[in-house]
Amino acid sequence: MDAKELIADVLDLRSTGWEVKDIVNIKGKKQLFVELEWKGGKTFPCPNCGKPSPIYDFKKRNWRHYNLAIYDTFIQANIPRVNCSKCNSVRQVIVPWAGENCRATDDFLRVPDHCDHRIRRKVITE
Repeated sequence: MDAKELIADVLDLRSTGWEVKDIVNIKGKKQLFVELEWKGGKTFPCPNCGKPSPIYDFKKRNWRHYNLAIYDTFIQANIPRVNCSKCNSVRQVIVPWAGENCRATDDFLRVPDHCDHRIRRKVITE
């Protein structure tokens, strides 16, 4: 398993249409940038009504992900925007690794809950 496959597994991208395009390690800053790419086709469900709609364009977005080893990790992707004829609007699609309008991955947002649970458990048992 290479690094791209490992990151795809960490982000649970299998069968989503998203692929890891590149991984950039900024050594002096201990930062890791994972670039994702949409490979799933030319249509996407409208995030408002679900109607399959053509991709209108892409917008570059960034998300904070939990650290991988000692590296601050960030996800970058050009996110499709669809032109929905039913809603009569252009809308950004919802990505599988983060909630709508959120700039942190779902995994990153779960880390404080996990840490809080471990801290409470430790305090209770002491």
